[in-house]
Amino acid sequence: MHFHPVIFLLASGTMMISGRVVPHKSSEVDSELNPRATILNGPTCQGGSLNAHDCNVALLGLGGGIAGPIEFLRVDATTNSSTSGGCTMTVTTTNGGTAIDISKGRLEQGQKAAISTCGQQAWTVTVQGGAVNGDLIIQQSASA
Repeated sequence: MHFHPVIFLLASGTMMISGRVVPHKSSEVDSELNPRATILNGPTCQGGSLNAHDCNVALLGLGGGIAGPIEFLRVDATTNSSTSGGCTMTVTTTNGGTAIDISKGRLEQGQKAAISTCGQQAWTVTVQGGAVNGDLIIQQSASA
């Protein structure tokens, strides 16, 4: 089957022209842009200078590895660490948490909140939830 180019262009143009722009209320836009991770404490900056790549690899190494399509860090323990190069990422439950259970997105948002305040140095931040019956402390530090 062969379509005439003019008819195809007219049909395509009609679809593009028929769309309309719907303005969003500012609260709708804000809710889409606000982070899912609620910061409870921190970030607390602790100094030093860490390699951003090492720290990202360490974060994705938590729980045996959460890189790629894995969407959650679920560890049946109250603490877990991963080291890459000169950086160690540690997550620890707090406020009664009995096991680690956080989405990769919320974990990364906690990390980004800390980096936006502290840069690439050692830091600690506590995010709401992230643990069964509790909250989660995320710590970036120099490896020993």
